[in-house]
Amino acid sequence: MENIQNEGTPSPSAVSSEAKMSSSPAATNAGWSWGGFMLNWVLILAARRYMYLFLLLLTLIPVVNFIFWIAFAIYMGIKGRNLIMSSQGFASPEEAKGFMKGVDHAGKILFFVMLALIIIGLIFGLVVGAGLFSVFTGLSGLSSGVPTGY
Repeated sequence: MENIQNEGTPSPSAVSSEAKMSSSPAATNAGWSWGGFMLNWVLILAARRYMYLFLLLLTLIPVVNFIFWIAFAIYMGIKGRNLIMSSQGFASPEEAKGFMKGVDHAGKILFFVMLALIIIGLIFGLVVGAGLFSVFTGLSGLSSGVPTGY
């Protein structure tokens, strides 16, 4: 009640503490980064963290590549904002925030486009697979249940 002045208006001390909390580095770095998840190599190059590129080369190893790629994408989705905000590659924090906003939008668009393509590919595969099954077995999925050819 001490932070509220007349008519429910917060006092200047309450407003300044809220502004400090919203502009703190922890508040701006928190959250999922779609750009880090889908475009992790872009974040690595922008943050100038080239050692992560060597880790990304592990995806060329045949057995561990898929598992490592998923784990690395999730790691970059979680830590992508921290990498950009702590890098010295930007002139100001506002520039880094603008870059993250753009990369996050591009990563989100890319994610949903890839998801739609995967769904379309699965539907297409099921339709073509059912057609090939009926061609090679002589059975039709639309028959009345009475075997033909007797």
